[in-house]
Amino acid sequence: MSTEIFVVTHKETQMPEEPRYTPLFVGAAGRTVPEGYRRDDTGDNISAKNDSYCELTGGYWLWMNTDAGITGLVHYRRFFAHVRGFEYKSKHIVLSKKNAYRILSAAEAEKILAGCDILVKKSRTYKETNETLFYRDFGAEIMDEARAVVQSQYPEYSSGFDRNLNMHYHVNCNMFIGHKEIADRYYDWLFDVLGRVDEAHKNRTGDRFHNRELGYLGEILFGVWLDHNRINYRFYPVVCTSELDYTHPGRAEGCLVYPHELIRLKFSRAKNG
Repeated sequence: MSTEIFVVTHKETQMPEEPRYTPLFVGAAGRTVPEGYRRDDTGDNISAKNDSYCELTGGYWLWMNTDAGITGLVHYRRFFAHVRGFEYKSKHIVLSKKNAYRILSAAEAEKILAGCDILVKKSRTYKETNETLFYRDFGAEIMDEARAVVQSQYPEYSSGFDRNLNMHYHVNCNMFIGHKEIADRYYDWLFDVLGRVDEAHKNRTGDRFHNRELGYLGEILFGVWLDHNRINYRFYPVVCTSELDYTHPGRAEGCLVYPHELIRLKFSRAKNG
């Protein structure tokens, strides 16, 4: 079974020495992309909507244009960890010479996935519920539109939708490594829901989203889908290879940054070895 894991990025980035990790430039439409990077504006794509879908334009591209048996989506500064043994309360492990490149290899992922369907990232646990956080940062209308879409198109998901909104953590960052068949099933559902929310918002406001709303909504919906379909998923730890990048085009003035993203992390640039 072939494996290819995509590292979504919006700039040239340091890659692990792992041949089955492939850099995928998201929001590539109309932009210059570093040589050797895949770009999310080829084939069937929604690259032009990266400002609202975030890394999910990479997910859409992966869904529609790739066929590896095991696949995944990680971030240019976030990777699933090479070793377990620490809890999310440790926040992130920053790569250094001492623990250089503790990144889960494709071979290790394949072994883990022999016993489950998909690996995902868990958010920190908040005092507030997912619904409260989303309402505070985006307003009630978007979540209400999402609830209306789920109730009308996928009523069997309604109770799980509300249950996930009342939780104090969620499946974070739209990251995963798993069987492509599982990812395809999920994305088929997700992008129908997000597309309908997008259209409802446009009909209500006369404009489309510009501020990462659908990317964050996707994080909530990931947990809804996994639980409803009884997917054998596993929360897996993550290492962070750099501090938060405030130069990201999506982090313009007025753009949401969740509180946990304000944690400043030291970064010691490490070489492989």
